[in-house]
Amino acid sequence: MPNIILEYTDNLDFDPIPFLETLHHDLVEKVDSIRYKGLKSRAIKLTEYHMAEGNPAYKMVNITAVLREGRPQAVKEQVANILMDALKAEFGPRREKGEYINLSTDFRELFHGIALTDNNWPVEGLSPEKRRS
Repeated sequence: MPNIILEYTDNLDFDPIPFLETLHHDLVEKVDSIRYKGLKSRAIKLTEYHMAEGNPAYKMVNITAVLREGRPQAVKEQVANILMDALKAEFGPRREKGEYINLSTDFRELFHGIALTDNNWPVEGLSPEKRRS
């Protein structure tokens, strides 16, 4: 765990895969309880949306992190800050050049006994502590 859901508007020229690869690395390196084997990310390019008063120059990127319940508040805040830092690193230069890009994060919890996962992925080349779910 966690699941990462990246949503971005189709008026934003952006390749999400390198961003997600970097984000996975950052989460594993910075959060003790997150392992590569448990990370799952997906990117959704939004084609139907309306922002503010409807200016077509407005762009949006949102990351939702979905983690199992019971994580301490400090871990939730750490994850949120890592996500926002990643967004600012990726899109900050574009915003400074005048692109209107809204950046946001969200957080949801999965509940024990209801949210189930069965994973048999081998993660080669990693130490055992980085492989475990």
